[in-house]
Amino acid sequence: MYNSSTHKQVIYSLNSLSNSLFYLLLDRDINDITITEVCANSDITRKTFYRNCEELIDLIYFRIDTEINESIMSVNWQSHEPHNIVTSFYRYWLNKKSFLSILYKRNLFPRFSERFIARLSANQDYLDITKTIFDRLGPEKKEYYNFFIMGGGTQLMEKWTSRDFDLTPEELCEIYLHFR
Repeated sequence: MYNSSTHKQVIYSLNSLSNSLFYLLLDRDINDITITEVCANSDITRKTFYRNCEELIDLIYFRIDTEINESIMSVNWQSHEPHNIVTSFYRYWLNKKSFLSILYKRNLFPRFSERFIARLSANQDYLDITKTIFDRLGPEKKEYYNFFIMGGGTQLMEKWTSRDFDLTPEELCEIYLHFR
């Protein structure tokens, strides 16, 4: 687990370390990268690394969580319009092609999907929009709905990434909303 403090120095260290790791992931799998390499490439000491995380995968989670949080903040939730919300999500991720490509190339999309579902399921704007659906389904089925809806969305992103972003965000939205 990574340090979740909002202190500027912690954020700086985690960003530097995760940037270094993602740079190294361009050419190698995470299992072929050492903490020493990540620290040397980022000019961050091993002591600082261990103060902020336990293992390299924590840096992946930090970057995934950061990107997911930014994608959630980029959405105009007040529109309550599914087309606008979903399209804006895919537009955000279109601008993160290299990030998604590394996740795909290094078989990290399942970790992304898992964290995306957890983060969005806890987002109050999402909960407000889906409240009527949850009321109709009942609370015991809420988790199933979230996994179906958001899991499908992240699976579309993974396929989109594997095909080098061959569709527009609007086309992805059309596919996604067809099954909603």
